Amino acid sequence: MDCRDSALFTGVDEASCENMLRCFSAYEQRFSAGQTILTCGQQQDMIGVLLSGSAALLRLHADGNRTVLESMDEGSVFGEELAFTGFRDGSALIECREDCRVIFMRYDQITKRCENACACHSQVVTNLFQLLSKKSLHLSRRIEVLACEDTILRRGSPDTEDIKYGFEGGRVVKIGNTYHMITSEMVGDPYCVRMRTGYWTSENGTDWRRRATIRESDADFTGASQRAAIWGPMMVYHKKDKRWHLFYVCYKALPQQPDVNNLNFDGVIQHAVSDVKGIEGIGGPYTDREILMRYDENPDPWEGHQGVDSFFPYRIGKQWYALYGSATTQQMSTCRWMVGMARADRIEGPWTRMSELNPVGLESFAENPIVMRLENGVYIAIVDGGPWVDKLGYTLSWDGVHWSKLRHIDIEPVVKKWWTALRTPISLIKEKDGTYTMFFTAFKDYDGLSYGVVSKLKLKLTFLDK
Repeated sequence: MDCRDSALFTGVDEASCENMLRCFSAYEQRFSAGQTILTCGQQQDMIGVLLSGSAALLRLHADGNRTVLESMDEGSVFGEELAFTGFRDGSALIECREDCRVIFMRYDQITKRCENACACHSQVVTNLFQLLSKKSLHLSRRIEVLACEDTILRRGSPDTEDIKYGFEGGRVVKIGNTYHMITSEMVGDPYCVRMRTGYWTSENGTDWRRRATIRESDADFTGASQRAAIWGPMMVYHKKDKRWHLFYVCYKALPQQPDVNNLNFDGVIQHAVSDVKGIEGIGGPYTDREILMRYDENPDPWEGHQGVDSFFPYRIGKQWYALYGSATTQQMSTCRWMVGMARADRIEGPWTRMSELNPVGLESFAENPIVMRLENGVYIAIVDGGPWVDKLGYTLSWDGVHWSKLRHIDIEPVVKKWWTALRTPISLIKEKDGTYTMFFTAFKDYDGLSYGVVSKLKLKLTFLDK
């Protein structure tokens, strides 16, 4: 084959194609099966066209595993997204699967203004940006909403009789055929201060029963107690000690002031461990251990009055990482809820802020992250996407450390809006049919009372096909 068979040279005749190759400072290189063609982070000024053979874009993980992100056949173009973004992560590479012939071209020669203003040069530039657009479109369609079930836990549902303001956040996991949820219950007044952590189960994901109270706040409204309000419970099973580890936020509380949120401030992360060993210990009881993170211990400049407002730990190889949050609630008119990274050798800590990366690129509102690793090796973090977009959010990472720009899941094309505000995704569970279940909390109006409800989505993750 020749270059004209590549999508990059669509609409360019043979003679013009030869001229273009000279103009682009192109050169040919041959590779044997198993050789590395390009390591991402190197040769960012080059774009490659696969003339013959086959190759694959691979992701190298910290645990030694390799994930195929994209398969490439004759005519494939690679390196264009790396060249234009300046991507420098060396954990991805392009590997030759069968003996290959590759033509490399300088992307700055392609994109610069042609001195002769020739039509074929403009055509190649057009083709290049079409390729980039197609890849970008593919990325934007990674999560498809198949269905949205209306509120499954609402005002008046069984076992909600003493929950005045509803539910917010937490996590759902599936063990066998049973869904387990640990969530924050807004049980009374003061609003957002008198809180309770509840444990719920369901056999079908729709009908839920309350099983236990795990924690209660003391609802102190003087600013003296560190457990005035408790929020954001996240349970993680630690395979090494065969116990569930629970992480939740403990706040101080005071009456509101103009433009200052004092209902939940100076948050710290409390760590607790299940008394019952094994996976069946998820429902507690839990024994409190150490405080893992505090706002007053070397906070990053982006952190604020709310303190540490969320914490989710996950393991990469032998190292533990966590996404944690904070918010500048000392000035609500310009407040930003953001997320940073922390690192530890053990789940118990000590945890150290990764200030060189913080805050991660999740725009001005991201809260309550939950992280999981997908079958293709990509890490996904689901987050509260924020009131300004009224959509659930997610971000992706190849290595679990460097995260993409926040993306959003749009529900409204699938279901007529019934919520007053979307809040927090609390699960991403793969089902037997290959779809994913995402439980989430939202607010719905009941005769003038805003009540936190639990609902669920059925999702298709199309990027798992790679």
